[in-house]
Amino acid sequence: MAFYYESEDLNLRKKYNNLQYDELEEQDKQSAAYCISEQQMTTKQHEEQLQMDFEIIIKDIKNMCVYFTQKFIVQNENNTQLKKFPFIKVKNRVCHIFEKYQEQNTLLDQILEQICVSLMDVVKVYVLKYINNIGQSICEEFHNICDTIYILTKVRGIRTISRYCPHEVCNLEPVVMYLQNCSTDLNQNWETKYVILMWLSIIVLVPFDLNSIDSQIFNSIQDTFTSSNTIINSLLNLGVNYLKSSTKLRNMGALYLSKLFSRTDILKCNLLEQFLKWSVKQIHDLQDNILNTFYITGILETLVEILKVVQRDVLKDNLYILLPLLNLKQQGTLINLFLTKLTQRIGLVYLRPRVVSWTYKKGTTNLQQTLKIIDYSRIVTNSQISRTNQQLQQQQQSNIQLEDVDYFLDVDQEGLETVVDTLLQQIINKDTVVRWSAAKGIGRICARLNLDQADDIFDSLINTCFTPINGDTAWHGGCLALGELCRRGLILENKLESIIPIICKALIFEQNQGGYSIGVNVRDSACFIAWSAARAYDPEILKNHVLALAQHLVIVMIFDREVNVRRAASSTFQELVGRCPNIIPHGISILTEADYFSLAMIHNAYLRIAPFIASYPEYYKQMVDHLAFIKIASQDKEVRKLAAKSLGRLLVLDPTYFKDNLIYESILKMVRLQSLNQKHGALFALGDLLIAQSGNITKNSEEKELKDSVFLRTLTKNDRQLAKAGEHITIFKTQYEQLLQVDNMNLLSQEIIDEIMQIPKLLEDSLKGKSGEQIRIASYRLIECISISKLPLQVEQHAYYLKFIEDGLKNPLEEIQISAAKALRLLSNQYQIQGQFLIDGKEFLKRIIKQLNQKSTNAQVLIQGGYAQSVGAFSPQVLHNEDLSILYTIGLSKKRAKLTSWSIDPDTRKFAIKSLGQGIINQLNNNFNCDAQLLPVIDCILYAMLDYTVNKKGDVGLFIRENSIIAIQSILVSYVGYIERNHINNIIINEQYIIKIIGQLLQQLCEKIDRVRLLAGSVLQELFKSVFPKLQKFENYEQISAIFSTANLQQTIIKDQERVDQTFQSEIIEAEIKNLKDLLQNIGKTDLIYHWNLPHCCYRLIVPILAYPTFCRYILTGLCISVGGISESIQKFSEEALVQYIQNNQNLDLIMTNLIEILKLYALDERVVIPLFKTASLVLQKEEIQSLPMIKYYTETLIQLIYKETHKTQSINKLSASVQLIIDILSINAELFHQIIQHIYDILTSDFPKVRKQLADAFYLYLLSHDNEELISIDNNCLLQDYLLEIDWLSEELDKNMEECRSQLKKLLNL
Repeated sequence: MAFYYESEDLNLRKKYNNLQYDELEEQDKQSAAYCISEQQMTTKQHEEQLQMDFEIIIKDIKNMCVYFTQKFIVQNENNTQLKKFPFIKVKNRVCHIFEKYQEQNTLLDQILEQICVSLMDVVKVYVLKYINNIGQSICEEFHNICDTIYILTKVRGIRTISRYCPHEVCNLEPVVMYLQNCSTDLNQNWETKYVILMWLSIIVLVPFDLNSIDSQIFNSIQDTFTSSNTIINSLLNLGVNYLKSSTKLRNMGALYLSKLFSRTDILKCNLLEQFLKWSVKQIHDLQDNILNTFYITGILETLVEILKVVQRDVLKDNLYILLPLLNLKQQGTLINLFLTKLTQRIGLVYLRPRVVSWTYKKGTTNLQQTLKIIDYSRIVTNSQISRTNQQLQQQQQSNIQLEDVDYFLDVDQEGLETVVDTLLQQIINKDTVVRWSAAKGIGRICARLNLDQADDIFDSLINTCFTPINGDTAWHGGCLALGELCRRGLILENKLESIIPIICKALIFEQNQGGYSIGVNVRDSACFIAWSAARAYDPEILKNHVLALAQHLVIVMIFDREVNVRRAASSTFQELVGRCPNIIPHGISILTEADYFSLAMIHNAYLRIAPFIASYPEYYKQMVDHLAFIKIASQDKEVRKLAAKSLGRLLVLDPTYFKDNLIYESILKMVRLQSLNQKHGALFALGDLLIAQSGNITKNSEEKELKDSVFLRTLTKNDRQLAKAGEHITIFKTQYEQLLQVDNMNLLSQEIIDEIMQIPKLLEDSLKGKSGEQIRIASYRLIECISISKLPLQVEQHAYYLKFIEDGLKNPLEEIQISAAKALRLLSNQYQIQGQFLIDGKEFLKRIIKQLNQKSTNAQVLIQGGYAQSVGAFSPQVLHNEDLSILYTIGLSKKRAKLTSWSIDPDTRKFAIKSLGQGIINQLNNNFNCDAQLLPVIDCILYAMLDYTVNKKGDVGLFIRENSIIAIQSILVSYVGYIERNHINNIIINEQYIIKIIGQLLQQLCEKIDRVRLLAGSVLQELFKSVFPKLQKFENYEQISAIFSTANLQQTIIKDQERVDQTFQSEIIEAEIKNLKDLLQNIGKTDLIYHWNLPHCCYRLIVPILAYPTFCRYILTGLCISVGGISESIQKFSEEALVQYIQNNQNLDLIMTNLIEILKLYALDERVVIPLFKTASLVLQKEEIQSLPMIKYYTETLIQLIYKETHKTQSINKLSASVQLIIDILSINAELFHQIIQHIYDILTSDFPKVRKQLADAFYLYLLSHDNEELISIDNNCLLQDYLLEIDWLSEELDKNMEECRSQLKKLLNL
């Protein structure tokens, strides 16, 4: 379970918070560098954590710098404190704390200067020292210092950290020399080179001519840009060399070169043009070899960075050099991405920055203009205002035309067209990052074009991306581009109307491809367009489109399959409501309920929030139509089922809409289609619609199932709290629950009902193949819903339904068998009560029992499971007075396997037990007398509760045990209700049965599987609360009942809460317990579920019951499995509870007596014997046990039983478990020495090396600590000890010389 495992972050936090060391320099107590303001922190706890982190960072950085300076710069080797300093651990802790602030990196700004300056000072001093001793190796600690700086740049960003780098001119040549003398392997210690290159990128911006500081000491780097050895060429070659790296060093090299080319002295040397030509040539030469991908990417990234920072006047005359790159053939994702970035940068160089006047601007941003307009409107007439506006518009148009003429004089129109065409092509690229980059490029370029040109691009975008034949890539790219244009106000009012239908289509975009669907990215980007439009445009402009957008956004945020899309739509809807107040109907109330957390759970969105929103008529039609015509045909099977359920819940809000709009007729047409998805979804939809139409939706069988998620769902406590219903849903719910119970069957025509009833028969041809399996399951669901809706059934239809169900029971797939059994249960309980239906039901039951009585073969194993689970599905009228002895036979088949030649499959036994329980429960609930059947059924179920069958699937008996626990509880609850209703005094469940039931439940409660303990504990709580007080009392009833009382468990929870919080993630624990409690409450179970699944809570409550002889054997049997098991947490807490009991109790003979009885009872059963040996060894080591008067008798009996278990056995595990127990018995009862020594000899000369070694070690320690001169002489004792130590008991040589070993041991042991 989730709460047993701490996250990686918690492990690291625990590891690094506990790191302690002697500081090398006193911390400045008055330093306020890490002090933070109240406004920055959300809570006091966060503030304290931040302050503590800052203190650790400053202290660790300072000590790291002192350590490095003292050891490698000052070279103070005599300082012993330096040797103790854990440099690597301190560095790892600092990096771990830095990475915690990746999402909120600005919080580090308050200490950034202090730590960056300290680290860079160390780097500077070491580099200057290194160039004076070129040739010596660079210490590893220097790489760790640079790695720390790199982590800081990764968290906070290059541009922020580089501000704190030293920038003296004198550092230029040393840094270049250091980089030139670094390893030629670019990937070796690349973080160090990254940091030094970042430093160099700051130094090269010094305001001096580089030639004036050139000392001519550099060697050129071969195979790069130029071979000259001037400082300028050395700087260029250095950067070009790093473009080949496959690491982040490549990005740093590109940034460094862009800054270098931004210098005027570099530009005067005409090196930029040479570099551009060299780059184009290199790319064309390298593009055919995939191994050069990183090099090409580095060159392209450098070109992009150069076009960002170099002046336009310098670049515009050289752009022709780069245009051939736009025609480069499609490469990998990285190359395409940087080609797209380069394309848009070329376009932005063509078009100098300007603010175009034609863009839409939301509101008035100039206060002076606003005041002028207000003042002017008070003194002029309307005609004057109109004339003035016309004059202003004419003047603006003439200004725009003049401006455009001047603006485009120096623009290469052909090159600009090439740029735009390339971006439009990249909009439909297969890679998302490329499409996103192209979309941003189109937005940036359109923001500098005139209106006509931008309109042309807009039209091309619409025609290119949003055609019916386009796939998800084109739609996604187009949506991203439209979102960018909207965000910048580049789509005017007259064009806005044309994109609203596109947004609405994109919001529900989905395309099926084989077994999956695509379109998630399209729907997400459509939310981005709507979000951008809401922010960019005035409500007056959007008011005609807001309702359509809101309706589609509601559909997406409720019914979309992906949680991120639902949340994106919710965020967009929130933006619309906030930006367009009083325009979106019921916006605030919808937002209150459909928020980030409540939409996280898809079941919650479909089944609770959807009916609430659909209660507003503005959204009802769109939601119903979307479910009825799109979602029930979804590619995802679970979405189809949810859509069907949700459609049923929406029907009750307006049943006439379904009739008037022929919803039933449309869904019935889908049943006849060939598409599996449509047919499957339509069958589920018809079923749920029938249930809702008949007012029986609260009786839906699927809503009351106790699923496995009871144990496995771990939704946190906070998420559950946030997903709770708000005040709007709470008010709506009271009225809605009444609507759920209204019968609207009068609105459904008889023709539609007849057609629905005939569907299972019409689908005979669709039940073949893989798709037929899902159709068959959906058909059984339809039969269930017909039964729940109580539709009138003809005898012929009933007979066909039974035949159809029988086909499902014979199907080898368990899912189909379960669906068929559920359909039979509802059909039988609704119709097979009297008359011909009852006769048909009894005949069907006889056929099933006849099939079960046939001898099981391999081919019939799976079929028998279907038949077995169907028996309990019949109505009590059908089952009454029928012979169900075959189910006892199946349930006890494992017990009788030794007497017969066959044994039933574990799954069949599980279904048989379940059917036995259901059959008895149904009859008791309907007041049928079951006295003759009740006790045999209980015996069978109690036997099944001890089923520990293991096969290649694992512990398959687990499911039998779980079903037995649930069945025994349900039977007892039903029986108590039966005797109370009928005032029966003769209770046949006597004290003996009650003790056996409680004992076996206690045994399950002490075992090692958490989910079984949780189930058994909750069942015992319920039985002691509502069942056992009404049955016969047994010995010590009051004491045991007190342990399981709600008051005692509540007090225990309160006492243990602090311990639970410290040991486990208590939120997850509480959520898991609460989940079980919620589900059990739905079927009338207890109010409180204790932490039975937690070993440290469970065992110390149950182990004290060992003091009561009635239940001692049961508890000890389960406890042995836990104490002697392999699970660390189970073993630890069960052993702790047992030891504590032994130390605090008197009647310990009871434990020894029962241990012996259990060993006899489970003889040769390794599942019990092996852990029992370990438990017995633990018990015998306690002084309280060793001092018992009868201990010699107990040890004598134990050694006899051990000998029977291990004599001639081939089980290594059993022999290994017996070793320590044998030695412990020998330590207690020396009288058994001669008997035990023979057994020791047998094991030491066996064929199992590990067991030999284990026994030799244990026996040696015994001889060392015990001085039994009467049994073995001192000389022999010493010789035996030496022999046990000298022999290599694991070696193969010993196996070859075993005869010699035997003779030697006989001699030493006096055998």
